[in-house]
Amino acid sequence: RPFCGRSLELVRCREAVAQAGPTVAWVWILGEPGIGKTRLAAEVARLAHDDGTVVLFGRNSEDLRVPYQPIIEVIRQAYADGVIEPGPVPEALQPLLPGDVTSSDRRASPGDDEALRYAMFEAVADWFGAAAATRPLLVIVDDVHWAADSTLQLLAHLQRRPDGAPVTFVLTARDTAPDEHPRVAALIAAAQGREATTVVRLEGLSSDEAADLVGPAAGLDMSSIMRQTAGNPLFLQAVDPLDGAVDIESAVRRRLVTLDPRVQDTLRIVSILGLEFDLQVAAAATDRDEFDLLDDLEAAVAARLLDDIGADRFRFAHALVRSSLRSELSSARRARLHGRIARALHEVFADDVGHLPELAFHTAEAAEVDRSLRPVAVERLGRAADEAMGQLSFHEATDLLARARALAPPDDAHQLADLALRHGIAQTRAGKNQTAARTFGEAIELARQTDDVVLRVEAAVRHEDASWRPGNSGIASLGHLAEAREVLDGAVRSGRTLPDELLLRARLAVAQLRALALSGRRSETDVAFEEARELAARLGAPNIEANVLSVYISQVMFYEDFQLAHSMVERLAELEPLIDDNDVALHALHDRILYATLVGRFDVRRELVRTMSDLQRRSHSSFWQFIRANQEAMEAFYEGDLAEAERLAEHCRDLADDLPEEDGSGAFGLRMFMIRREQDRLAAMAPLIRLVVSRAEGAAMWTPGLAMLLAETGATAEAAEVVRPVRDAGFDVPVDALWSTVMVFLAETMVQLGDREGCAVLRERLGSLAGTNVTTGSGLLCFGRAERYLGMLSFALGELDDAEQQLGVALEGDAAGGSVLWSNESRLWLSRVRRAQGHVAEADAMADVVRHEAAAAGLARLVRLAEAELA
Repeated sequence: RPFCGRSLELVRCREAVAQAGPTVAWVWILGEPGIGKTRLAAEVARLAHDDGTVVLFGRNSEDLRVPYQPIIEVIRQAYADGVIEPGPVPEALQPLLPGDVTSSDRRASPGDDEALRYAMFEAVADWFGAAAATRPLLVIVDDVHWAADSTLQLLAHLQRRPDGAPVTFVLTARDTAPDEHPRVAALIAAAQGREATTVVRLEGLSSDEAADLVGPAAGLDMSSIMRQTAGNPLFLQAVDPLDGAVDIESAVRRRLVTLDPRVQDTLRIVSILGLEFDLQVAAAATDRDEFDLLDDLEAAVAARLLDDIGADRFRFAHALVRSSLRSELSSARRARLHGRIARALHEVFADDVGHLPELAFHTAEAAEVDRSLRPVAVERLGRAADEAMGQLSFHEATDLLARARALAPPDDAHQLADLALRHGIAQTRAGKNQTAARTFGEAIELARQTDDVVLRVEAAVRHEDASWRPGNSGIASLGHLAEAREVLDGAVRSGRTLPDELLLRARLAVAQLRALALSGRRSETDVAFEEARELAARLGAPNIEANVLSVYISQVMFYEDFQLAHSMVERLAELEPLIDDNDVALHALHDRILYATLVGRFDVRRELVRTMSDLQRRSHSSFWQFIRANQEAMEAFYEGDLAEAERLAEHCRDLADDLPEEDGSGAFGLRMFMIRREQDRLAAMAPLIRLVVSRAEGAAMWTPGLAMLLAETGATAEAAEVVRPVRDAGFDVPVDALWSTVMVFLAETMVQLGDREGCAVLRERLGSLAGTNVTTGSGLLCFGRAERYLGMLSFALGELDDAEQQLGVALEGDAAGGSVLWSNESRLWLSRVRRAQGHVAEADAMADVVRHEAAAAGLARLVRLAEAELA
């Protein structure tokens, strides 16, 4: 096809190719269908090849979402063309390449998944560097808008990599509805901030360029043609030479009618094969001799409906040409042709895993009509999902298993339960825990109809693991777990031998322990803890023991017995070098960090945070990156660095947005509430807090928060009314991850209101926190020493000696922890106590220290309050 216009765009692309060197260059060619993206990329490739650059090509399939498809094609082409010397595939690269994939362990850790994926992506980057060691390399990645999620993850990784080699990636993508892809848009947006990136957005050809493309055609009105086509090259080539009308399907039909009817039928059949197809498969699908079929395909090439791309492969001239041909076939005929193609693929490639995705796709499409094909379709979809899991492509595996479940026979409960379990595992490893919990719930219901004990226990354990979250009740899981235990015990009593029974029983015990703890069933939790710990000891499994300890420490001991928690935390430290699961190790470190925060050992905490940061970076876990950022945000606020705390709060929110099914808005709102308070800007948040309180899901925490806000801004009557229901209930609020935060808000409110009875009740309830730092959840916020709140309450009750002692302890602890914010808050309250005791000069001196230190740190609220004390 002629190359018309695009002179400026071609120059920009060639300049990008010429500049590739120490940093990999990226060229994005964007535009609507038919605008000439692939044609421009081909011209760039041709000229680069003439200059001695090695050119490799990979594309994304319109029908399939094959993991890493274009990169796999590029690597295969490079080996086939001798671009890189054949040799053993590096171990880190093996999961990428079908045939070298090992089946994934159902219990593989998500943390390990991300470490393996990172290593694989790095191996791909190193492979490109090796391929470009002697000659520059140009890699065309076509139709990125059709790319699988795993492909986009890999491209994002390569694009972020700071160093590189003389490699240029040229990527084409549609950027118009309905084909635009949000993740592709995000990739492009990220790329535009890099110096080595060129983004070329193609518009329509000019009138002169369009005339060159259309060629001499007597009597055609080019102005009318330009109005119809907007200069789109594909549409220009579809112009009817007789009347100037523009219609792709009509243009395809005009070219078709010039061909033999047999050629026309051949093209309709191969349109089902895909945008690109193999001669052998096409011959098998049409039941034709290859030489005989080549006559038809070559005729189609001459009619500009197909392109011969070499190596016995052909490609439709454009996706719109293919879709036009395919649309002429009824759905019934398409389904039957999919069946013929599936048989042809199996005949040509047998069980070659490299062709398993297309084999599974065509079999599934045929099985929609031909029920006899459904068992084999389910089997092939399942195998394709296993391969995708082995390639760490969990989103694609999820899609494949969803389709397998839809095609599985409705009366085969065992197969349906097994597929649901596998589906949930894929969703979990894709980070979609809430969705996975629902899927595991379906697996539980289906497994009940079977006598497969392991399946029933596995489904229950997986359901609990996917559904638990701090602050959530575990009641929904308890029934499933109790039933699973009964089934397991019954099978053992009947003499059945189960594989890995002890490990299965230990995992079930951990799940029951966590569910009981989160449900508040305290006495049963202790029994479950002892049982789970005993099973871990029998197994001699550090991972299991660490998991048991983490659950019990974080869900029970941190609320009740810090002395007992200390010995358990020490045991976690002993287990640390023995734990070989990154996720378990990070959970254990997280619990140790929280314990150090609670007991005020900030020197230990900071050392543990450094250790955790190193492990997180090695594991490349996005979730633990989010947790690490939360720890940094907590410390910035604790220290009183409000600007850094706000920056990190926004960073945490953005990281949460990048995690599947993670909502960071609640944590962000709480952090900003406290930051704005210390900036003395809390009144502006009142309308927002009122809105949140009006929604049931926000009432538990934000009703006390609104009451505190109102009390601090002088609206004491309204504050008393807002807090009245909680006060009348004796401040009986759920003891969960937010309990301490709610109690802090209530204590502040009662003190502001001068409610002596309420202060007395709260002081008793908060007494168990003496000797610790008040911390939200798993380390979201740290409010400093609990003695400050006890001292405030004692002061409001007029018990000045107690208040002095408690606030002195708080000041000492907050100062030792390095908190400018909370040490000065404690100092301010202590100055009030000393003033009430008649020590005015000492009180003024304390308030003056608060004023100066708070002003230096930008703590406007404390400055205002200190100045009020000194007035």
